[in-house]
Amino acid sequence: PTDVLSILIPLLETHELFIPGRGEAIKAQPGFQMFATQPTVSRSKGNNASFLGNLWTQVHIDPLTSKEMIQVIQQSFPVLSTIAAKFVETYDMLSNPKITTKEGEEKSIGFSSMRVLTLRDLLKWCRRSTKYHSLLSDSPLAFSEHVFCEAMDIF
Repeated sequence: PTDVLSILIPLLETHELFIPGRGEAIKAQPGFQMFATQPTVSRSKGNNASFLGNLWTQVHIDPLTSKEMIQVIQQSFPVLSTIAAKFVETYDMLSNPKITTKEGEEKSIGFSSMRVLTLRDLLKWCRRSTKYHSLLSDSPLAFSEHVFCEAMDIF
């Protein structure tokens, strides 16, 4: 938002943060640095990066591969290790929905109203699903239902 940028730009340029309500400026500590993130795929209009010009150093980080996401799940949620690939497969399907035409071609279908899914969503789904892991061996159907409900809530 532009109101946030109007505060950030002077802070980055002069290393001072002016607080209008108190009428004072706070000086940043020597070596002050700011880190920010920005999605590469955005459905919002406008690009705030252009306002910041040369005040930022942009670093592009490629998204994790499916194999890397599986490893993250297996290391972060060991109880889901055996089904980590299923979580990633479902996440991939929801992140990039496709249909197969009559001619056998796969086409992406975009939902303009659907927000972009992130790795954070996948990990949140896994974290919530771990509380049902005891059902995995005892009642796989009940486990699946709980995990599905969590997915519906998150995605």
